[in-house]
Amino acid sequence: MTQLEGQTILRGKPGYVSQNPWILSGTVRDNILFGKSYFKERYDRVLSACALDIDVERMVGKDLCIIGEQGFNLSGGQRSRIALARAIYHDCDILILDDPLSSLDAHVATWILDHAFSGTLLANKTIVLATYKVQALSMADMVIVLEDGVMTYCGKTEQFKEEFGNDYNRGESLTDHYISYYMKNGISEKIIEHGGEICSSHPVEEINSHLIENPVPLVEEEGRVQGAVQAIVYWTYATFMGRRLLFLIFASTALMQMSRNGSDFWLSVWVDRSSWKAINGGQFFLVVFICLAAANSVFTAARAFSFAYGGISAAFQVHESLLKRVIEAPIKFFESNPKGRILNRFSSDQYAVDDSLPFISNILLANSFSLLGIIVILCIVQWTFLVILFPLGYIYIGLQKYYRCTSRELRRLDSTSRSPIYNSFNDALDGSTTIRAFQVQSMFCRKNASDITLNQRSSFSEIAASIWLSIRLQLLAACIIFFISTMSIWSHGVRTPIGHTTSGLV
Repeated sequence: MTQLEGQTILRGKPGYVSQNPWILSGTVRDNILFGKSYFKERYDRVLSACALDIDVERMVGKDLCIIGEQGFNLSGGQRSRIALARAIYHDCDILILDDPLSSLDAHVATWILDHAFSGTLLANKTIVLATYKVQALSMADMVIVLEDGVMTYCGKTEQFKEEFGNDYNRGESLTDHYISYYMKNGISEKIIEHGGEICSSHPVEEINSHLIENPVPLVEEEGRVQGAVQAIVYWTYATFMGRRLLFLIFASTALMQMSRNGSDFWLSVWVDRSSWKAINGGQFFLVVFICLAAANSVFTAARAFSFAYGGISAAFQVHESLLKRVIEAPIKFFESNPKGRILNRFSSDQYAVDDSLPFISNILLANSFSLLGIIVILCIVQWTFLVILFPLGYIYIGLQKYYRCTSRELRRLDSTSRSPIYNSFNDALDGSTTIRAFQVQSMFCRKNASDITLNQRSSFSEIAASIWLSIRLQLLAACIIFFISTMSIWSHGVRTPIGHTTSGLV
C-alpha cells in the first residue's frame, strides 16, 4: 500500500510475518530464535501456541532439524507457523501479520487464534492482522476493510457487525465443519464443544497428520573429493578440447621448444667457433640463427592460438555438460543442494575452467617441454652435469609431492567455502523485508563476514603454500647457478666439460 499523504510514526519494536513466509536456511530453532537468546520456558510456550510442538517432535533432531532452502521440506502451514512463532518469540510491541492464516487449515487457524493471538504471549501487544478469515473478527478492536488498496471501512468491531450483520460470528456451523473434516479423514479425536467452539483433548496431534513417519534430513553437506585427481578428469578435459586440436598443440609446443633450443645451441656454437667469423663476415651463422628465431616465433604463435581456442572449446563443452545435467536433474537434487551451491559451480568453478585452467595448463605444457629440451641439451653438451641432476631431481620430486597434496586440498577447501557466502547472500536477498522489519541486519552482516573470513583463510593458506614452494625452488636454482659459475671459473685455463662458452647455454 502506498502512502499518499500524512505521516507514519512507529513507536515500539516491530515484527512482521508475510503471506509467503521467509524461512532461513538452518534449524527450526535458528528460525524461531532469529538471533535472540534461548529461553526454554518461553520457547516451549511459543511452540505450543503456534501448534508446532508435535511437528517438532516428529522431525529428525527435533527443533535442531535442518530446514532446507526456503523451507522446501516443510508444508506451507508449517512455514507460516514458524514465521509466526519467530514474531511472537521476539516479544515485539507491534506485530504486522500479512494473512499468516491463509495456508492453515480451519481447525489449526482456530487453535492459533485462541492460544496465540488471545493468549498471554501477546497480551498488551498491538496486532495488525490482514486476513479474510472471519473468525478473527471477534478478537479485533478495530476493523478496516480494503478494496483494491483503498480503505472502504474503518471502525469498531461492534459497529461493523451492526452495519454488515452478524454473519461473521463463529457458530455451530464451524463445529459441524470440523467434525465432518475429522470423520472424512478418518481421524479419531475426542471433540469437546464449548459454546460453539471446539478443541480436542490433544489439540496438536491432529495437526499436519500427513507428516512423514520417519523423516530424513534432505539437505546434504557439500562434499569434496580427497586425494589425487583421477586420470579420467584429465582425459575428459583433453577430449573436450578435441583430438586434432590437442595434436596441434603438442606438435607446435614440441617444435617451438626444438627451435628455441636449436637457436641457443647454434648461438653457443657461433661463439665457441669464433674463428669462423672470418667466413663471409659470419653471415652463415647469422642467417641460420635468424631462420631458427623466425621458426620459433611461428611455432610460439601457433601454440598460443591453438591453446587459446582449445581452452575456449573445452570451457564451452564443460558449461554445456554442466547446464544439461542441472536441467535434467530430478527435483530431489534441487531439494538437497541450495541455490548458492549450484551458483558456485556456475560462477567461480566455471571461471576456473574458463580462465585459470587453460592458463595453468599452458604453462605446465611449456615448462614440461622446456625441461625435456634442457635435459637433451645437457646430455649433448655437458653430460657430466647430469650427475648433479639426480639428487636435484630427487629433491624436486619430494617437494612436488609434498606441495601438491597440500595445495590440492586447499584449493578444494577454497571452492567449497564459497558456497556458504552465496547461500547467505541469497537468504539475505530473499528475506530482506523480514530482516529489516526485525532490525537484525547486524546479525547477517556478522554471518557474511564470518563466511568470507573462512574463505579467506583457505585462500591465504593457498598463497602461503605457493610462496613456500617458490622459496625452495629459488634456493635450488641458486645452487645450480652457483655450480655452473664455479665450474666456469675453475675451467679458466683448464680443459673441463664446462667451458666459458657453454656455461651460459647450460
